[in-house]
This record gives sequence, structure tokens and C-alpha cells, in this order.
Amino acid sequence: MISAMESGILPFCWTNFDTIIPALFGKDMVPAEIYENNMGRGFMMELPQDVGTGRVEFIEISDQMRILIFDCTWFNRRKFLVHDDDWVRFNFGLSLDVTMNLDGSQKVHIDTASWRVINNPDGLTTIEEIPANTRSTWVTICCKPEYIARLSGYHEDDLPNPLRSSFCEKSGISFYQPFDLTSRLNTITNEILNNSLSGGFRLSLCLAKANEILCHAIYHVLHPEPKNKIPAKLDGRDKDAIARAREILRRNFANPPTVREISTEIGINRNKLYYGFKYLFDQTISEYVQDLRLTEAHHLLRETDLGLLEIATMVGFRHQCNFSTAIKKRYGSNPVTIRNEP
Repeated sequence: MISAMESGILPFCWTNFDTIIPALFGKDMVPAEIYENNMGRGFMMELPQDVGTGRVEFIEISDQMRILIFDCTWFNRRKFLVHDDDWVRFNFGLSLDVTMNLDGSQKVHIDTASWRVINNPDGLTTIEEIPANTRSTWVTICCKPEYIARLSGYHEDDLPNPLRSSFCEKSGISFYQPFDLTSRLNTITNEILNNSLSGGFRLSLCLAKANEILCHAIYHVLHPEPKNKIPAKLDGRDKDAIARAREILRRNFANPPTVREISTEIGINRNKLYYGFKYLFDQTISEYVQDLRLTEAHHLLRETDLGLLEIATMVGFRHQCNFSTAIKKRYGSNPVTIRNEP
């Protein structure tokens, strides 16, 4: 059962959901709902009260597509060893806090609304960790490269270079590319998460929305939006609210509130906050928080005798290795070198 595996790493293989459900919920856990039609099948699992709150859904569409829906909070940390095999992942996150270790060399921490493409070659795995008591609200669509080719109207061998480099290259290393969550992608993700249909209707809707969101995502890869595109109209009240959001983050960068919590406090919707912030300040919320953390960390390294782990914790890093990597990327030197510089 879950309690016996809380400290372990759970295997997760996109090819076979039948191995994932027992690993995550225990072999005796019964789905709250099973739905199917001639296109595939789905399982809705509700978290036991002693494990967490919310639900996880697994949907299989023939042998070409998998859909994973997370709308839950775990009471204990979850750590997964993910086998992608030859599947390409599209992850659309509204609320999440996850650390990914790609092919043992790339470390990525995601804590703001965004979407990303992940392509791990055969034989490589990803270790992904979700901390306890954080809300996970996201949709992952996993499909084969040939499925992407069919959606885009190209033969797999003739895909444009941006698609080939993202989805089809066999370089032997992991591909990871993050993107901003556009208003349309945000809406479709919510429609997958929050529709009230059941049975075969639910599966059909999820498939239709999965294809829709994939088409928008693939088109975005081919035709990226200008970096400084003006978001939805921002009036004076909106700009004042977003400025207040920036001040809230400045005061609480070590343990910042979520985008949802800030948007509620300042009185504008999450989408306007996210894109308005980037438009007004030329950096995303997560980039701003990271900038504050690293600036303060550099000050503490130079001006105090505090230990590295203590400094990392004070500025909001959960793991010292992530702290060291971020410092080196920002300043070109590791924390010890910075501390010892004259």
C-alpha cells in the first residue's frame, strides 16, 4: 500500500498504465470510475483520505496517446522514475511544484503556470519529485512522434525543423523546452480538468480537447509569439494590482504565495496577472522570484558566515544542489568560490 512506498521511488512507464496505478495507489485500490468507448478507456482514482485530496485520471487512447490528469494534493512527497520510451510529453500546468532531473544532468524546477515539451530517448529516465502538501493541477498528453506528424499534416520524415528537433531527433540526450501558457491553452487545460461529463462522453471530450490543445501547442512551436506581445488590455487598476503583486513577491520571495493566491488578493484573474506581469516587468513571476533569491543569496555569501545549506533554505531553495546550480548559472562561480573571493 501507499504507506509502504512513501519513501521510495515509484516506477512510471507511459507505455503501460496498468503498472502505474498499483504502484501509486496499492494493488487493492479500486477506481472511483472506469469509462470506455471504442477509442479507449479511462480510470478515475480518488485519493484516500489518509493519502491526500483530489483525483488522478489515466486515459489510454489506442496505442498512440496517453492522457494523465492531476488535480490533487499529496500529504507526503511523491518521487517518480519516469520511462518515456519513444513517447513525447506535452505538460500543461496551472498549479504545480515539481523538480525534474532529466537524464541525470539537467535539473528543472517548475512552480508557475506554463507548458513544456519533454522528449527522452529510449533508455533514458527522468526522476520527478512532487513535494508534500502542494496542489498539483495539470494535464499531460503523451503521444508518439507519428501521431504528431499526422496532426500537423506532414510525413514524419518531412516535419519542419522546429518539430523534428523537438519531437523526433534521436540525439541520445533529453529534450526539454518550456513555454508560456497562452490564454487559449489555459482555457483548454481547464476544460479537460473541469468538465462534468462521465462515461464514454467524458473520454470522447478529453480526446477532442487533447487534439485541440496539441494542435495549438504544435502551431506555437512552429510560429512562436513575439516576446513582447501586448497581453489582454491592462487598465490603470490592473497595472496597480500587478505592481502590488510584485511587492507581495518581493516581501515573500523565500516562500512566495501561489499565482492563484496572489490573484485572489489583488483582485484580477490569474491569466491577466501572469501575462501582465511579464509585459510590465519583462520577466515572468518565477524569473522575478528567482532573481530576488539569488541576489539575496549572493549578499549572504559575501557578507555573512552562514552555512551554505542555511543560506539556501533562507532564500527559498529546498535542495542545496539546486541552489549551487542556480548560483553558478547566474554568477559563473559556485557558492564556495563566491564566498572565498577577496
